[in-house]
Amino acid sequence: MDVQSRSQRLHLLLLLLLKKRLLPPPNGLYFGAFPDLSGSEDDVTPKRLDDFLQLSQRKPIWVYFSQNWMDGIVFPKASVECIRAWVAIPFIRLMNRSSLESYQKEEVFSLEKIASGQFDPQLRAWARDAKAAGIPMLVEFGTEVNGDWFGWSGVWNGGAKGAERFKDAYRHIVSLFREEGADNIAWCFHVDASSVPEESWNNMKAYYPWDAWVDWIGVSIYGSQSISEECIEFQKRFDDFYRELCEISSEKSLGIFEFGVIEGAAPVSKHQWLEQLFSAFEAGRYPRIKAISAWHERFEDNGEVVDPRIDSSSDVLDLWRRKMKSPIFVNEAVFSGM
Repeated sequence: MDVQSRSQRLHLLLLLLLKKRLLPPPNGLYFGAFPDLSGSEDDVTPKRLDDFLQLSQRKPIWVYFSQNWMDGIVFPKASVECIRAWVAIPFIRLMNRSSLESYQKEEVFSLEKIASGQFDPQLRAWARDAKAAGIPMLVEFGTEVNGDWFGWSGVWNGGAKGAERFKDAYRHIVSLFREEGADNIAWCFHVDASSVPEESWNNMKAYYPWDAWVDWIGVSIYGSQSISEECIEFQKRFDDFYRELCEISSEKSLGIFEFGVIEGAAPVSKHQWLEQLFSAFEAGRYPRIKAISAWHERFEDNGEVVDPRIDSSSDVLDLWRRKMKSPIFVNEAVFSGM
């Protein structure tokens, strides 16, 4: 580790200990990642983190992972401590699911049960443990809520009524955490670029719990995830979604919380799609986006292998490492109270 890297590491470690919330950088972008933490998205280990750093050759500002309620509504202390020791910020997805199965209504941890307070004792304990951890972290509830694959989406909760039920549950959770004094948490609202189905009640803004309950607004944007799916140029695909994202709130920080694309799709290759993504940000095309976060994992979906990893080929990895040296990425996080 060179002197500059050691200085940056110590700077971030000091800020982590000050218990402040993450703010957007005034210029440039944060880089974050889900660094292949297994199919359950929660196997945070030093080796997995180090393996990703060796590939990427840039340390992410945050490490993105899931806290699955089927394993208990319990603060993931070991994972948070691992990420803190690695000198990064934990970004935790509250996944109110009773299994890893998709495309079904969540009955055990339903939105109605959350909003009515049935899980308040566990959530309050989670909040107290988060406060006691004493470092900044990001937390989201309702990942990609405008899609139809997770059980908390409007599709599985009554359509337009489901969107209102989601907002009630989101506000309830945030209110509990604030009552417990967990003010080291920056709260994140996370939608998908594509609303499924494309109905007015299911657009991004329909689920927004309003500015008072949110610190960051994020989106998932993927290129092709199947060989049979047409791969559209990044800018052509993202321009309209960016405008819609900006319309959710004029005040809040925006980020791409997940992005990726597979090899072998057409007419745009993975190399081309990623080149387009990075070039768009280098050109300042999306000025309100303050962070981008890569989804680095190989998995199966309906019997097909999906591989958006940054090292899916030597050509892609070379591009990635070159772009990670871009001056658009900031090296130091900004926190409230600085």
